[in-house]
Amino acid sequence: TLALGGLLVLLVAQFRQQTYETEVGAQQIVRLDDGSVLRLNTDSKVAIDFGRKQRTVHLLRGEGFFEVAHDPARPFVVEAGATRVRALGTKFDVRRLGTGTQVTLLEGRVRVTRSSRPEAWMLKPNEQITLNGTVAPPQTADAAAASSWTTGRIRFHETPLASAVSEMNRYSRTKIVLDADHLVDIRVSGIFETGNTRAFLSAVTELFGLEAVTTSDGYVLRSRPPTSAD
Repeated sequence: TLALGGLLVLLVAQFRQQTYETEVGAQQIVRLDDGSVLRLNTDSKVAIDFGRKQRTVHLLRGEGFFEVAHDPARPFVVEAGATRVRALGTKFDVRRLGTGTQVTLLEGRVRVTRSSRPEAWMLKPNEQITLNGTVAPPQTADAAAASSWTTGRIRFHETPLASAVSEMNRYSRTKIVLDADHLVDIRVSGIFETGNTRAFLSAVTELFGLEAVTTSDGYVLRSRPPTSAD
């Protein structure tokens, strides 16, 4: 009886759901029991639910990068809202957006579906799909750039300034605000450390003739006023 009781406790512990969470600006590497590796990005939360027949990760918010250990007997599935990603021994990134979910594949294959919908997409390496209520086919993507955050850096290539600012703001409680609409389409290229707001501001102010004004909770990025002639 004691042995049976111990076995039951062991099984309950083995299949108990676990949660992991990161704060703004923090990242975490989680080595899962099956040999898979999960990298959690800034301000993210997951719940791990591994059973005998399926390995499920619920991405509750934020972004995760998955390196999946192959196990045909137990499919590996990531659920992010209505989006469901089934991995087939692979490396991929899943990011929850304000209105949906974005999936980017680096290696292997993944099958992407939505709850209560018949459509299914099989991604190939360097493909990305964004599901936000509309049906759009997978697009070619720079998967290395999309997952560059796993190395502590963000890579921009001809990225609109508004998008670059939004991305930098994910990693810091010190926020940048754009002051004028005409600045949003300036294109930014470069590699920046996650959370290094000052380095990003230094680069864009010097390159584009802007200035960063300090506020109580961050910076306002605006056009540099013309200097008056002597």
